[in-house]
Amino acid sequence: MEYKVNEAIFEGYSIPSEAELQQFQTKYQSLTNEISHVPDKNMADFLFTSYVYLLKAKAIGDNRITHKETNAIKRFCRDYMNTYDLKDNLLYDMAFGLNKYHKEQWDGYLSSGRMKHIVKSGRSLETRISSSIDYNDLLNSLPIKYAYDVMTDKSECYWIRLQAMKFIEDFTVNQFKPDFEFYFNADVLRVIEIFLRLVNLATAKDVTLIGDSIINHVKPFQYFMLMNVFAWRKKDDFAENRYRKFVLFIPRKNGKSWLVAVVKMLGLILLPNESELFSASNTREQAMQIRKEFENICGASPAISRYFKINRDVIQTLHSNSEFKVLAGKPKDGSLPSIAAIDENGDAEVDNPVASSLEKGMSGSFQLLFYVSTAYEKYPSGMSVEVETAKSSLAPESDYLDQRLFAMLYTAQEPNLEWTSHEALKATNPLMWYTNRDQLISDQKTAIEQEHKRNAFQTRRLNIFLATNAGTSIAPIENLKACYRATPDFNWHGRQCILGLDLSLGDDNSAINLVTHDNGKYHVKQWAFVPEGRLDEKKATEKIDYRNWIMQKQVFATVDGSSNSKMINYKTIEDFIISLPKKYGVDITHIAYDHYNAGNLVQNLQDKELFYNTEFKIIQQNKTGRHFGISLLRQAVMQNRLFFDNSMMIHEWGAVQMKQTDNLYYVEKVKTAKNKTDMVYSLINALDVCNELYEVNRPDVAEDLVFGL
Repeated sequence: MEYKVNEAIFEGYSIPSEAELQQFQTKYQSLTNEISHVPDKNMADFLFTSYVYLLKAKAIGDNRITHKETNAIKRFCRDYMNTYDLKDNLLYDMAFGLNKYHKEQWDGYLSSGRMKHIVKSGRSLETRISSSIDYNDLLNSLPIKYAYDVMTDKSECYWIRLQAMKFIEDFTVNQFKPDFEFYFNADVLRVIEIFLRLVNLATAKDVTLIGDSIINHVKPFQYFMLMNVFAWRKKDDFAENRYRKFVLFIPRKNGKSWLVAVVKMLGLILLPNESELFSASNTREQAMQIRKEFENICGASPAISRYFKINRDVIQTLHSNSEFKVLAGKPKDGSLPSIAAIDENGDAEVDNPVASSLEKGMSGSFQLLFYVSTAYEKYPSGMSVEVETAKSSLAPESDYLDQRLFAMLYTAQEPNLEWTSHEALKATNPLMWYTNRDQLISDQKTAIEQEHKRNAFQTRRLNIFLATNAGTSIAPIENLKACYRATPDFNWHGRQCILGLDLSLGDDNSAINLVTHDNGKYHVKQWAFVPEGRLDEKKATEKIDYRNWIMQKQVFATVDGSSNSKMINYKTIEDFIISLPKKYGVDITHIAYDHYNAGNLVQNLQDKELFYNTEFKIIQQNKTGRHFGISLLRQAVMQNRLFFDNSMMIHEWGAVQMKQTDNLYYVEKVKTAKNKTDMVYSLINALDVCNELYEVNRPDVAEDLVFGL
């Protein structure tokens, strides 16, 4: 799908007025009273322990809580004491070394600068804990206000604005509908806020800030992300979270690892006992990045680090025996993750075995599969699939909506921003634009001046997917995708067409392209043929499932009559070609083919009366033979005057690289690519004829000068 910015959908959204704030609070209080969810034991334990810690810190001059908050915090602690035994709060015991023999009533929170440690007994099992803070001004809290601000700011990334708008609609309208399954729990937002007050800066450009509370430095987009991960719950079950899949697509040096590490820490503290959390990637070095960030946070934050035991292979929570592990490669059978982060998924194959295994093993009420990556010079990839799915769910023109998918997509790709502009840098770098803007601008200037550094800049700083070996691709992958028409309405009846063939040696893919010219534009229908007996083998080696394309009738599996059907049945392809003129009402005037593999099939077609007037043209598979077809393909894609309907074309694009010598274009397959190239090559054959028929006398069109972007 081609995406365009639609500013009209953001009209009418603004920061609520005082009257609207009051109306929202009334509705929200009524909703939460009806649901009657209160903090669960793990959440209550964490808040109580954290509050005591903050009250002690305040006594010695720490300003992480205000005087206005103190009464609300003390009220929560009193409610907690009237509900639970302190001896049941392992978090409190770990944090303050509970004296289990001291039976004195807990008559205060501060006494000569130290806490009195009390064991209460005989408490009621009935939960009586009130909300930890008065949320009369919930709409003005930092992460929620951020959603309004970013949604109405045209300089922000379009996909982030769409996610913010979706949040506002769910938060202010949808959660109050009886048929909407989820609601926003403000108490969870309070837990995140308190957690951020206890976490300290481990690193900072200004070294004097190291050790300062992160609450003073956390960026609104980070707070917004954490809030959505944890605060949305099911109305009929507080333990079950809303978002089961989270896609974080963000350039390097924008706090990606820190965000994922914080999700893991909160999960370990708040999830039920014996929960399993994973950080997985293709290599151990990649997977360890999240753990290293976890350890850095603990090293700088004593109020948090006391909850964890860091071993060589696993990080454990002492109070719940939950575990956080890193994985490289496929996890062992029996892994039952509650939260699994798939890191650097942009460097993984489409069928990522690590992600697939963890997704199948997800268990428990709280389940979150977290895809996180920067773009790579690899397309398609595991992350490109997740990003495209998320875009479909967010796009207002799409019919697809996944209520359990949340995405933060920072990218200058689709709809495009000019990669040479400062606007692209700001929209895609929510942290680095404010902390290291000069470096970003310097990198951009270097990429403009030095072409060999351009691909790395576009992927790492602007999150633009590029095809494998994209510096020599026929055209940028985003331009090709803009030419894809999944449900074309073009009328083929009565058209003169060129048929391009690229046939295999016998046991591999073959492809045909039907091309017609219409007022300077080229419309293409494409099909691939594979041996039915090799489908499983090809799925294992190429990491794609041909059966999905077969269901869409973009690929046909042939049977050769033998018991294993591992060879292409050329009779099937021949019959298919013969059926095209009648099926689409077209006249095939030319058939362009590679004579090395066409063999008997072409001879059989020439003997058919249907093709007596058809010109059969051999396309030489060398620099001279393919140059004009490649040149026209490149121009037509860059100028958006080629339209095709088979998504396999996009899959194959990254496996083809273009080179130039003696002013002639030629193409070859990328040596390391597993993808096939038959569809691209058969289209080049057809366009070679189109160039001769329609381009030679066509008025000159300036070729786009962004070669190799």
